[in-house]
Amino acid sequence: MQHRPSLTFLLCFVVLLLLTPFPVAAANIGGYVKTFGYVNPNDSLRFERAGSRLQLQFDGNLGSSAAYFAALDFNYDAARASHSPFASRSSGLTVYPVEAYVDLYTSLADFRLGQQFIFWGRTDWVNPTDNINPWDYLHISSEIEDYRIPVLAASGKFYLDPFTVQIAGIPFFEPDKLPVPVDSLVTPANRLRNAQYGVRISSYLGSLDYSLSYYHGYQGTPAIKHIFNGPIPTLYGEYLPVDVWGLDFITTRGAWAFKGESGYFRTQDQNGADPFVENPHIETVLGMDYLPSTDLSLTAQVVHDYSFEYNKDIESLNPMGAPPRQTFSTAVRAQWQVMNYVSYQLIGVYNFHDGDYFALTFLNWDMADGVAATLGGLLFDGPAGSPFGQSAKADQIFLELKVSF
Repeated sequence: MQHRPSLTFLLCFVVLLLLTPFPVAAANIGGYVKTFGYVNPNDSLRFERAGSRLQLQFDGNLGSSAAYFAALDFNYDAARASHSPFASRSSGLTVYPVEAYVDLYTSLADFRLGQQFIFWGRTDWVNPTDNINPWDYLHISSEIEDYRIPVLAASGKFYLDPFTVQIAGIPFFEPDKLPVPVDSLVTPANRLRNAQYGVRISSYLGSLDYSLSYYHGYQGTPAIKHIFNGPIPTLYGEYLPVDVWGLDFITTRGAWAFKGESGYFRTQDQNGADPFVENPHIETVLGMDYLPSTDLSLTAQVVHDYSFEYNKDIESLNPMGAPPRQTFSTAVRAQWQVMNYVSYQLIGVYNFHDGDYFALTFLNWDMADGVAATLGGLLFDGPAGSPFGQSAKADQIFLELKVSF
């Protein structure tokens, strides 16, 4: 369950900001209207999603030392609405804040309180240190707000030249959104002792930007366990604590950028004795960007994941199958300005061990000032049981028309 501020709370928050007697700058109001359609080509072009979204954005200043921002989504999805004659006309409607926070500024630090995105790391799509905002694999699209989930958090940045220290506290756990083949789920209780937190120290050496980070929280995907209440075991998933120590860097040389990111994950199975819990492991990404012109950007990355305390005999006791000790995969991204007002983007991830892959591709046309159309597709494939192979029938073709104001 997502712990997001209620619509009533958010609207009252905006109204109070507009009416407060303190020196509040007039609110800037903007947003967009988008109509979208997603069909599954594997199922007679069945509609996965089809509807419209209204996003309202509010931002302004609270004197010289504070500011606020809120983005509120009104989503109507006719493909997921009930079409019964007895259904409410609001069936298929969801309302939620994408972000809603207050910024506080001081001479040495900035603070942000509320629903927000906190992205760590330097690499693309595969980010070992980017563990604060969960992924929504059920709603991947051309916009990051669809496939990343904001969290309620308190964060601060302290400027201690040449270092920037960022701290973050997240009181509620939010899991990744993806299909989980279990009968039930065990999630952390909403208690202070289960809060997540992290710290990141960033600095530079000449043209090299780098950071060190630590994060304590929960794994976004559950450990799959089973209970024997009869001849057929009952499967359940449990979200377990994890500590992540991270390092990332980026440096540029002309048209090239070289970057890397690595995270050591200390899981609950520190000695490798539990076949149902992920072993401690280190995930490392090395990549480079090439920008031969202002119209073209290319990215290629190699990903290596290595498990410690690995015993194949123990791991094979897991009925879901023994994971490999190490895996290699690659991630690529291409952005191309095809012509004036028309751009193309391709993102792909391929796992060499399982032979499975994911691809997101889309063409964007800026039809007029503030008016854009996007045509794209999602493709999943791989052996049965592999991460992307499980979604092999979830391919989608989508079309979106967006008007910003």
